[in-house]
Amino acid sequence: NRRNETIWVHQSAGHASLIPCLFGHFLGHKNIIIAIGTDSACFPEIDYGNYRKWSTRLSTRISFKRADLICPVHESMECYDYDYWDVRHKKQGIKAFIPELKTPFFPIHNGFDRNLWGVDQKWSERKIDVMCVFSLGVKNRSVLKGADLIISIAQRNPSLRFRIIGEAPADFDLPENCEVISNCDQQELRRHYNEAKLFVQASITEGFPNTLCEAMACGCFPIGSNVTAIPAIIQEYGFILNYRDETQLKALIIKALSFLSDSKHSENDISNSIFHRYSLQKRKDNLIWAIQQVEAE
Repeated sequence: NRRNETIWVHQSAGHASLIPCLFGHFLGHKNIIIAIGTDSACFPEIDYGNYRKWSTRLSTRISFKRADLICPVHESMECYDYDYWDVRHKKQGIKAFIPELKTPFFPIHNGFDRNLWGVDQKWSERKIDVMCVFSLGVKNRSVLKGADLIISIAQRNPSLRFRIIGEAPADFDLPENCEVISNCDQQELRRHYNEAKLFVQASITEGFPNTLCEAMACGCFPIGSNVTAIPAIIQEYGFILNYRDETQLKALIIKALSFLSDSKHSENDISNSIFHRYSLQKRKDNLIWAIQQVEAE
């Protein structure tokens, strides 16, 4: 900038951001942190979130307190009441764990490229009923994304076809109607999205889930958990899972599959809603604005 002062932009707060944020004033630079999810959550029940261990808690707290601007990928990550699952911490978000924090916030949503994602098939032409993206290789990680719910529903509903994009399963008993595909590039992933009618994001927590937006950009009808950015992303274009409950999720899946032919929104409406609200240009403009604000201080 005009004062020859460097601005560092960090993707998440934690060990990597600690030294730059702690000594930014002495080293002659300013710091912006893009908060992505783990740095705003604490779920000891599944060993997830920066605040569950003293070392990551300390580095995250110092980084946020010494930063010049915090840009969460969704505004809910500042602080919100959590009631999707029965957990110890009923308040989540950065200020839930650093209540004395004075650093200003400016949310910057993720953005998505029309050249990468889009609708190639109508719902009536799609052969996969339900698609999800998560890792089955690590138990806590798979529970985090709701894999246990999906697998159980698949086991009890053999007439439905499920596709999971992720790592090979570790200790899940996969039924024949549940296909697992790994190591997809973006072009392949677009094809898989376009073969699925529904996309389920039954996560215990998220920041701003890219896979949900990618799937919607490819015309999938979304079902998502009532946490952080997910309801805002889905809006009226899909269904919200209010509680982490297998019976409720199954009911929403059955309802959605029967709902598609009568939906007031088409696969193209769902796709266009993502590009309209979460374009790459909006993300770029917001990041430039954030940098200019920090630069002017």
